[in-house]
Amino acid sequence: RSRTLELEQYRKDRSTVWTEVSMRFIRDTEGRPFSILGVTRDVTERKKAEKALQESEERFRQLFDLSPLAVAVTDAETGKLIDVNESFCNLSNYSKDDLLGRTTMELGFFSGEQRDRLTKGLQAFGKIQGLEIDYKTKAGSIRKAVAFSKVIQLADETSILTALLDKTEQKSLQDQLHRA
Repeated sequence: RSRTLELEQYRKDRSTVWTEVSMRFIRDTEGRPFSILGVTRDVTERKKAEKALQESEERFRQLFDLSPLAVAVTDAETGKLIDVNESFCNLSNYSKDDLLGRTTMELGFFSGEQRDRLTKGLQAFGKIQGLEIDYKTKAGSIRKAVAFSKVIQLADETSILTALLDKTEQKSLQDQLHRA
């Protein structure tokens, strides 16, 4: 049975190199170890790529959490919410625990017609830019928003990234102005 470990090693010039070392015992006919066979390979580039990916994911997470827009990530196949930011929770009046693992249809967030419009646009174009929609909060009030969605790949899974800009107050003021 072999063992593998990663080591950060220093070169003569004090630069570092990451190596992956695989070792196993070589045994005699009675099963006693008498030697070690080892193979070392340079994995520095892989470690750099892993670090760059981790930094990119952290930047995305910070932007996702910081966004004043309501942002949600949905599994494209099941329609279940994978992640939402605090703005989405505030907009919908649901807690993150209420939302994750459920679909917007189960929650009554969108009507079937609204969901169909969004889905058809994504299927046809891969993204939605400025689709006006109505959505229902946990308390049951109907609000207005503009939706921006895009099909994305996350961890080899097809997902939908959606950002909602609440326009309820603006629409209400426009309606009042129009009536006046």
